[in-house]
Amino acid sequence: MPLSGRSTCLLVMLSAVGAHADEALKPQDTVLKKIVVRESDEAELGLTKATTAGSRLELTGLQTPASVDVISSEIIRKRGQNSVAQAVTQNGVGFTMNSPAIFGSGFAARGFTGNNSIMQLYDGTRLYLGTGNVTYPFDTWTVDRIEILHGPASVLYGEGAIGGVVNVISKKPATDAIHNEIQVSAGSYDTYGLALDSTGPLSDTVSYRISGSGRKSEGWVDLGESSSKTFAGSLRWQATSDLAVTLSSDYGDQRPMAYFGTPLINGHLDKSLRDENYNVNNHRIQFKDSWNQLKAEWTPNENLEFRNTLYQLHSSRQWRNAEVYDWNQTAGLIDRSEYIQIKQSQNQIGDRMDATLKSRLAGADNTLTVGFDFNRADFGYSNNFFSPGGAFDVGSSVTPKDFAHGYFTALPADKVYDSTVKQRSMFVEDRIAWSEQWSTVAGLRYDHIEVERDGRRDPTDSMERTFDPISWRIGAVYNPIPTLAIYAQYATAADPVGPLLQTDASKEQFDLSTGKQWEMGVKQSFAEGRGEWTVSVFDIVKRKLLVMNPSTFRYDQIGQQSSRGIELALAMDLGAGWSIDANATWLRAKYDDFSGVDINWDTFEISKVSYNGKVPILAPERSGNLWLSWNFLPRWNARLGTQYVGKSHYDYANTQVIDAYTVVHASLEWQPVDSTTLSLQVHNLFDRVYAETWHSENQWFLGQPRTVEVVARMKF
Repeated sequence: MPLSGRSTCLLVMLSAVGAHADEALKPQDTVLKKIVVRESDEAELGLTKATTAGSRLELTGLQTPASVDVISSEIIRKRGQNSVAQAVTQNGVGFTMNSPAIFGSGFAARGFTGNNSIMQLYDGTRLYLGTGNVTYPFDTWTVDRIEILHGPASVLYGEGAIGGVVNVISKKPATDAIHNEIQVSAGSYDTYGLALDSTGPLSDTVSYRISGSGRKSEGWVDLGESSSKTFAGSLRWQATSDLAVTLSSDYGDQRPMAYFGTPLINGHLDKSLRDENYNVNNHRIQFKDSWNQLKAEWTPNENLEFRNTLYQLHSSRQWRNAEVYDWNQTAGLIDRSEYIQIKQSQNQIGDRMDATLKSRLAGADNTLTVGFDFNRADFGYSNNFFSPGGAFDVGSSVTPKDFAHGYFTALPADKVYDSTVKQRSMFVEDRIAWSEQWSTVAGLRYDHIEVERDGRRDPTDSMERTFDPISWRIGAVYNPIPTLAIYAQYATAADPVGPLLQTDASKEQFDLSTGKQWEMGVKQSFAEGRGEWTVSVFDIVKRKLLVMNPSTFRYDQIGQQSSRGIELALAMDLGAGWSIDANATWLRAKYDDFSGVDINWDTFEISKVSYNGKVPILAPERSGNLWLSWNFLPRWNARLGTQYVGKSHYDYANTQVIDAYTVVHASLEWQPVDSTTLSLQVHNLFDRVYAETWHSENQWFLGQPRTVEVVARMKF
């Protein structure tokens, strides 16, 4: 399904027609506001809402030449999605889980995986990662909405976003009146939760918001206890009619279930081991994160706006576990190894500023944003991998069931390295509305990135490197009617060959990987806003992958992978109290030029193995979500959701397969009075045993079994 030729023709046609368009008429969002009349807040894709993930120009989905999802807090609440990872994968088009909670959140999309290619933001701010994944935000209680941009986004946020972006937007202070909310929940496996939220004005110029939540569970495996708490506070000062300043502080403390997967028995999953946990008694996983931001917004007139965000982020993470479990067929035991302890400390400070100007250009409405971003991230990493008596010198064996867990006995972690990333960026984005029907959007970004590493354990591991990526995109939108958009875009991107804060001397000489994408699609809001649908087709190529040279056992940067596919989404109020929200993704992801080495241990011969045509690791080529909602009586609602994730592979040769799975969720909701809602939520309704992802070749992370939760929420 080659897309490039057709995309080129359409883009040229749009540009040629737009160049001779008549003078712009009134903005389309004015028209859209008049026709959006929904009865169900679940029957929407967010096409008529302004987003920040798809553009810095605050364009609606119908004005943006890209695929954008908007997941509101109301949808998240009604579907019982307590974590950001659940909300993204159970609602987002084509987004699947790439990492278990013990490592933080990571996603796969459009054939690309992990935080090197799927960027995560909080209120538009990115966190540079050392190792592992993003650990905040994790709880959806403080979330106003989640915005997802599909495809390359380096032009907006810098390197590391060739597959897409997830932007979590926090709740903001209300200015109309005091609003309070409390939620209490209890469920399977001794799971309990309490959440509070209060917001409103303190005076004519000052408003506040305070939110907090806590959850605790014994878990569905042995030694499966977990807990979390999060706090978000913000204070907004309307200094003058055109100047607002907001100070916010967020804190999260997580102790995820310390479950590193279930070992396969003779290469197969033994379902009777579903509840077993082979970790040690004194295991430990803990993530502490704090985000502090000071935002200023100045609008001297209706055509000019200045924004500045000063931010400071800090993360502290640690792991202490027995992580690898292998079936020993001869002894009939589970061999435990890799008694690993890891500690990470990360601090990031930065400032992002931009200005937006609305004007007339060549007789057309023009919106221009120019901005700068400066930040510095410092990362410290410790482990016990290669110390005598450390991670790889300690092991034990236990029976598959009814065993003593034992204790962590390896030596503690010591400092391996410190690293620093300094980034200075400039970006510009412009939209020209040539007429009421035609518009073009273009963007350009330049990043100057300095990476430094101080090898504390091995001084020869120290390095310094500078990168100067330039990313750009251009797109066009045609609106034959105000509620229908046909678009096309071309975008470039840059991805690191590994987390920049983890770059060592062995990768010092390599450039960033580069990518490009063609995308075209159609979006429509119909039936007076009671329904929305989108379809998009895309073709992405990523170059400069690292490929092992069998002659030198060194990497060459010559590899390439690609992905092309189609994404569909529909949300509609069906009438008689029914609504539907459905999406599906089909893609062909493959390595075009990628190889490894094979060693014959009998003859010690080394040969090159080609993986050309193989599917990238943990990149499902099929996925979809379906939600049905039925208001069968006044104040009563029944809801059924289905999540499908196609098969994926966890080796380059595609010989190891994680089977496809379908999980069904259900809920029943009753609102006895306007201020109170009671709901019964059931996750994994049919108690499906399935693997979400993998830890090693013979060790899978299983999804949670059927769980039931009762939730009471009251507003006052």
